Amino acid sequence: MGSEINLESLKGTYDRYSEEWATWSYLIDIVEETAEEFGFREIDPPSIERQELWTQKEEDSVTDEMYTFTDKGDNEITLVPEQTPTRARLIQKRKDLKTPVKWVNTSKRWRYEDVTQGRDREFLQTDFDIFGVESVNADAEAIAAAATIYQK
Repeated sequence: MGSEINLESLKGTYDRYSEEWATWSYLIDIVEETAEEFGFREIDPPSIERQELWTQKEEDSVTDEMYTFTDKGDNEITLVPEQTPTRARLIQKRKDLKTPVKWVNTSKRWRYEDVTQGRDREFLQTDFDIFGVESVNADAEAIAAAATIYQK
């Protein structure tokens, strides 16, 4: 007989049962509702991407914290640690998008880093992005949306 399986979640990850997830779900609903009020549209980008999206820029500080593996096709694949490169890829891929493009997304991200209060290896993150506007108005709008979320 084999040894018993360790049932604890990995360091920096959590099992969220329905009672706790109900709170998270409520907060996500507030974020999504507010985003819609400000004209943002939800997107659902992949949770895995080609590693080269992050390694093509040497100054990217997240490369040392990425979960990366080689798939069966010999491709270097990364669990998405942050969405900026993915969103840039999406914009480049769809040159027909009318600007400004206003996207919001809440999804899991992964980083292999020291686990401390507020810093986990698997976490939910929301991104508000506005593409095609070259002024501080876009930043102000994203900040106003965030402030509205906190007020709710």
